Amino acid sequence: MITIEHTPYGLDVSLFSEFTLHDFKEMEQAVLECVQKGEKPSVLVDLTQVMDFTIDMALEELKFMRAHEHDFHRIAVAGLAAGV
Repeated sequence: MITIEHTPYGLDVSLFSEFTLHDFKEMEQAVLECVQKGEKPSVLVDLTQVMDFTIDMALEELKFMRAHEHDFHRIAVAGLAAGV
């Protein structure tokens, strides 16, 4: 499950349980909407509640980041260390 909140600096993205391809596509669309408006958003991705991810999501993320690496201002990822 994913929630996306538009903020003055860009986007706050929070993920819960499993990070799926559907979730990634939703995040991708939100980022592209900002870019189409001429913005270069900063993105905060909160993965502290994610228990798993799907491999198709991971592959899509690699393709998206390569294609749009210059469209972001900053990206921050929050997560938990293994065993916590």
